[in-house]
Amino acid sequence: MARILDFPIFLVVSAVAFAVLLSLSSATHTYPSDPVLVCINNCGQCKMIYGEYFNGRQCAEECLSTAGFIQPDCDEADSIVKYLRRKP
Repeated sequence: MARILDFPIFLVVSAVAFAVLLSLSSATHTYPSDPVLVCINNCGQCKMIYGEYFNGRQCAEECLSTAGFIQPDCDEADSIVKYLRRKP
């Protein structure tokens, strides 16, 4: 009588399925390694959070002029205070 799940075949199929799921999950959590792109992404994130009160253009221009040396952090006021406006 044949078994429904033959162990070697089940093991191979499980390993392939695990590898596919692992590659898909790691592909969705990749981050750019270019400091300029990281900086501009951070500026965009802050713009989404603070809206009209955040000068995203100035932030992005500074990312380009400093080659990504600055790293704005929306949770750290010291890193974004120069891009905040009182009135939109």
